[in-house]
Amino acid sequence: RYRSAMQRDASEAAQGLGRGRRRGLRETAGDAATVRGATPVRHSHDKSTAASLYARASPVRLRASAPEHPPPERIPMPKLLLFGPTALEFYEHCTALPSEAVTFAAASRHSLVPHAATVAALQEQFPFLTEPFHFTVAEERDRRQRCARCHVAPPSLREGLVVPITGDVFAPPPEIALIQGSRGFDLPRIALKGSALCGAFAITRDGHLTGREPLTSPGAVERLSRTHRDLAGCIAVRSAVPWMLPRGASPRELASALALALPTHHGGYGLLRPLLNQRIDVTRRGQPAAAKRYYVADLCWPAQRLIVEYDSDAFHLTSSQHYYDAVKRTTLEEMGYRVITLTSRQLRSLDEMDKVAAIIAKALGRPLRIRTRNHRARQITLWKTLGLLR
Repeated sequence: RYRSAMQRDASEAAQGLGRGRRRGLRETAGDAATVRGATPVRHSHDKSTAASLYARASPVRLRASAPEHPPPERIPMPKLLLFGPTALEFYEHCTALPSEAVTFAAASRHSLVPHAATVAALQEQFPFLTEPFHFTVAEERDRRQRCARCHVAPPSLREGLVVPITGDVFAPPPEIALIQGSRGFDLPRIALKGSALCGAFAITRDGHLTGREPLTSPGAVERLSRTHRDLAGCIAVRSAVPWMLPRGASPRELASALALALPTHHGGYGLLRPLLNQRIDVTRRGQPAAAKRYYVADLCWPAQRLIVEYDSDAFHLTSSQHYYDAVKRTTLEEMGYRVITLTSRQLRSLDEMDKVAAIIAKALGRPLRIRTRNHRARQITLWKTLGLLR
């Protein structure tokens, strides 16, 4: 009997079904049945019955003893913060500010390091942006990237405001984008970029013009240039603020106004700065000829009662537009304004522009006197900057 008992114990131990094992299986199977809402079953010492119980009970026992691992944390996509030139290019095509500004800290919860996938997605979403793309990063170690040009945010921008464009793309405010993007620019180019941000037009993706509310003002640009003194280019932008002309309706209007108003040592004519798209209400003297209650003058000097109307080939082609211009001119002249027409052909010709500038200067009571050396060469450089010459 002793020998047979020893052989039976050895056989059960080899099969993993010893007495202690069977006792644990009974308890485990009873627990499993209780968990599943079933009544615990009485078990016999039969090997086949114990084996079936082990097969049913082992998953429950393994789940109870397995260590609990938290689900892997989802790594969010890196966020992109546009910098200077790329941000300015975005605002040129922006019809309105996308949404309310948020703090830089909220935008930098996750990494601001651009990757090839995020840059490709940005290029697909905004095809009008040109390469290389410029982005802002938070750390110096993240500045060197192959897919884009990165710039480290100075201390004054660490808690500044950014404008959400999409879920993962942000842009600095227009004033900050102008300061960042003006590094290395001369005064006429900065004045042109600032006037475009203060203008009432945007460029669509197919190259046409559309109206919009101004994104900023010269006063706001000056305030932020004094606040963020650690930004490279703030001094140059602050010096160009007096030549930023708000409410321009087209790039050619801005170009003609800057060509007349910029100092002679920058290639301009040094005339008084005009008001762009100035509203002029019709008085009783002009009511007989007027077709509406007010008119908008392209370039206006109210004190001198002088108006310059830019005649663009792209917008003045129909007979109805010619009729509207004739009625507008007659009404303004009846009200005591002198109206001078400036055509696109005159604007592109330096000799013709000299004649028009002399007439305007005489009407303003300030005869045109240019004493700057190499003024023609400076003028050619300015005309190229304004996009009037190639």
